Amino acid sequence: MWTKDMVSILSNSADGGVNLAQHVSSTRRASGVDPQRALFVDVGGGTGPQCKEFKEKYLTLPGRVILEGLLKTVLPHAGSLEGIETIEHDFFTLNPVKGAKYYYMRNIMHNYSDEKAPQILGHLRDAMTEDVLILVDDITLTNLKAPARSFKMDILMMGAHGAIERPYQ
Repeated sequence: MWTKDMVSILSNSADGGVNLAQHVSSTRRASGVDPQRALFVDVGGGTGPQCKEFKEKYLTLPGRVILEGLLKTVLPHAGSLEGIETIEHDFFTLNPVKGAKYYYMRNIMHNYSDEKAPQILGHLRDAMTEDVLILVDDITLTNLKAPARSFKMDILMMGAHGAIERPYQ
């Protein structure tokens, strides 16, 4: 069962991942990045809980925090997100935020087929500059003994989208 939140995972390098807190603060100090630059863009971020959590955890860091989503289905439900910009965006189109430091995607790639997923990543690639990181927080299935929740999601994605959960490789 998934019990950790995004900031806990990204702030802990014990599992071999990037320690985001150290990476963000050292990158900012070293590069003198313009505070008007987008720091964190949550691509397809739903109602914005990850943006809110990021903003609260890294309150003193300069840079814009941006929530991207579909105007007609998601952004009206985002509510008041102080200090967080909202931008209408369909991730199957070119990303309107160019050169953000971090592009974050949660539970997106697992919803799409092997043909569609590269399109999403391709649009992020086209928005990237040299020092950008893409953070993918998603569901993958192990080859054996997958958790029941993940297995059920795999069946749902196959029926609804003709896609499968990403295998762990």
